[in-house]
Formats: sequence, structure tokens, C-alpha cells
Amino acid sequence: MGDRVHCINEGCISTDGVLIVPEGTVEIPLCLFEGNGLLKKVILPKGLKTVGPRAFSCCSNLEEIELPRSLSFIGEHAFSSCSLRDLVVPSGVKTVAPYAFSSCGRLVHIVLDEGVTAIESHAFENCGSPDAEIKVDLPESIVSIADDAFDRERTTSAIKPVLICAPPGSFAHQWAKEHASDALRAWD
Repeated sequence: MGDRVHCINEGCISTDGVLIVPEGTVEIPLCLFEGNGLLKKVILPKGLKTVGPRAFSCCSNLEEIELPRSLSFIGEHAFSSCSLRDLVVPSGVKTVAPYAFSSCGRLVHIVLDEGVTAIESHAFENCGSPDAEIKVDLPESIVSIADDAFDRERTTSAIKPVLICAPPGSFAHQWAKEHASDALRAWD
């Protein structure tokens, strides 16, 4: 990679679109990088606790971010309308907030670690393109999923489904079976 810059403000993104948030940072504040088209990759520190609402919303070129295990809060719209492809939500994040990852049009693989308990309204709405299958791995610990958490806008009659993979007999598995449609189904 090119030059890496260590700081936490808009002027500290390297020429190749990389932002390294310095160790010791515990919060990415509300709207800090919202709409920043320069960001391609963000490296977060191990002690980070909070990603505020809209912190990275509408960063249309943001393709890569690894959420640290220390993370305990992701705000509403925190990563909405980004270009993330793969996502792992760590166990410290008990609830995936409304619209947290909505409209991430390239997101095709989502993993929620054991310990995450709830997925709120529109959290993963309109992720992936309609012609891409989305695989979602949900843990046994999930006890609440909003009915519209994985809604997809129907732009064509041939939409590929969101595949919910969860332990048989778990709440998430049962939820996926009860909400099965041409746009969502349980992976058995």
C-alpha cells in the first residue's frame, strides 16, 4: 500500500484512500466521515468502542473495514450506502442499529458473531445487487430480528435471495423459515 497516515480527521486519508485510526481512539464521532468519497479502506484500532451514527454513511468507495472485537456500539446509518463486500459484526455489538448497513450495494457476505442478540429495523435493507445472492451467517445468540431487517427493493422480477444461515432450532433459523419468500430464505 502507499503512504499511510495516522490520524482521525478528513485531512488524514492517504493518497490511496487508506485511513488508519490511531491506537487509543475509542469513538468515531457522529457524521465524521459522512459522504467522503476518498475513503477506500479504514483500519480501526483494537480499543475502539463506538462508531457513531452516520460516521461513514455515504462513503461510496469504502470497500474494506474490519470491525475490532472491542466494538460495542454501531449507530444508525453508520455504514449505510458504502461499498463494503464482506462484513463481520463482532460479539460486543449486541444490537445492529436501524439502517446501520442499509443500501450497501456490494455487500454479499454478512457474519454476526456469537453474542450479537438483535437486528433492528432496516439494518441490512437493500444490500447487494438484486442479481447477487447474499449469505448471512447468524448466531445462536440472536433473539430479535425486525421484520424488515433484510428487505430488498424489487427492481426486477428475478431477484436472488438473502440466504439466512443459522443453527437449526435457533430463533434466527425459525425467523428465516417464517419470513421465507423469493427474496429471503433459510439455508437448510
